Amino acid sequence: MSDESKRVLIVDDEDDLTWSISKHLAKDRGQYELICVNSGKKALDVLSQLPVDLVISDIRMPEISGLDLLVKIKDYYPTTKVIIMTAYGSSEIHEEANKRSQP
Repeated sequence: MSDESKRVLIVDDEDDLTWSISKHLAKDRGQYELICVNSGKKALDVLSQLPVDLVISDIRMPEISGLDLLVKIKDYYPTTKVIIMTAYGSSEIHEEANKRSQP
């Protein structure tokens, strides 16, 4: 990874979705490093060891949900950007994600 490259962390408990997202993003791999994990706990382990520019996370995961992960990232890694994704979108989830992302 070059000094100008960014690091992207993909978090989803479903391996098929993680693989699919990473495959689509792989075409621009020269611009960033991709790291894929299958739980919020593993994501926090990665974040504690490496600087990450962007986290793309599913909202529904066992142990640590995407919304709880968002809060922890904002608390401990405030410069890391977060994208939350879900197949179960609703206005309530959108509002809750916005509330949790506020400082």
